[in-house]
Amino acid sequence: MNNDKIEVENIDIKENHKIIMEILPNLCGILNKHEIDYYLIGAIPAILLINGKLSRYHDDIDILINENDIDKLKLVLSNKDYILEDKTHDKNKIWQEQKNKPKGGHEWEATYTKYKFKIGFFLFKREIDNSITTRTYFTKDNVFAVEENYSTIETTKLRYPEKFETFNNFKFRTCCFELLYNVKNFLTRPKDICDKSIIEPHINKNIAFELEEEYKQKKRIVVV
Repeated sequence: MNNDKIEVENIDIKENHKIIMEILPNLCGILNKHEIDYYLIGAIPAILLINGKLSRYHDDIDILINENDIDKLKLVLSNKDYILEDKTHDKNKIWQEQKNKPKGGHEWEATYTKYKFKIGFFLFKREIDNSITTRTYFTKDNVFAVEENYSTIETTKLRYPEKFETFNNFKFRTCCFELLYNVKNFLTRPKDICDKSIIEPHINKNIAFELEEEYKQKKRIVVV
């Protein structure tokens, strides 16, 4: 396959990158202006900060957002070329017994109507001590529930630095490379293997191990 052109939904890779780089300054600008508590996550911010440009096709943009800011998000994205949809009760978000975890997926989803491009939102709770607990909604045995993954304030500072990064004159916060590496390390899709190869030279393996060990120990389920 020609790496310069990967056809997905009739959009080639150069057009895909153009769309993403149009959306990011617009969206991050809106979120920053209204002081929404969020982190731009996934491979896109990491690859931009490491390589200075995107290298593969991306079918969406991923954002981790404070669940308390969802109502504010609805307000600031209204009439701004975005359609926002609640996906917490999506029928595909179910408990996976074999993997002992819920099937992942966006909790909320925005569509940038100009290109019908998706922005996926994952949720977290900001604890009293400023630490972060990620929250994943799912259904198990017809009961609506949420899986929570708690981080101490110390590891929250490692996972989600408060410092804003700058790329092409737009600012955003993002997760550390070690957290993204841990996610990619358990995935086998070609795009994840590609992302891992880019990220790996830029991580601290000791930090990656510490974060993964805490993740395994702190997980809990809360029935809604």
